[in-house]
Amino acid sequence: MAGRKNQGGRANWASRDQNDFYRCFNEAEELYLIGCDLETISKQLRVTVERLQNWKERYIWDRKKAAVMETHRGIGAMLREHLRKEVEATLAKPDVSPEDLENIGKKTALISKIEAGGTNLLAATLEVLKGFSVWIRKNCDGQEEYNLVSAWVQNYLKALTDV
Repeated sequence: MAGRKNQGGRANWASRDQNDFYRCFNEAEELYLIGCDLETISKQLRVTVERLQNWKERYIWDRKKAAVMETHRGIGAMLREHLRKEVEATLAKPDVSPEDLENIGKKTALISKIEAGGTNLLAATLEVLKGFSVWIRKNCDGQEEYNLVSAWVQNYLKALTDV
């Protein structure tokens, strides 16, 4: 029996196999945990925003996201996602300067140190956050998103200084 067609060109779950479903669910959760919004995930994975919202609520993604953002790897992953967006914006410019590329390289190295729990983690974090804070002010979709990212960063810095 054929599954019903879903609107918007999105595949119907009845037509997908179980492995595809779990791959899609896991990828959606991972993307959400590192800071992607549901609309972006929907476009990338061909899943409706409504289904993603259901998964988000049912599987407490916000609580998981808060827990992830208190770890070195979680903050690093979130910073990498924002760095990816910054790289895309930089490469879209007609005139990419050597300084732009150097800054991206520095941020990449520092994020790697943060993820690895480098010896001077606080200094590395603060260096990345200097450039990141300028970029995030320009690129946040709204005050709510900015406040959310700020809260993650503050919690992370608090965890670093409490050690």
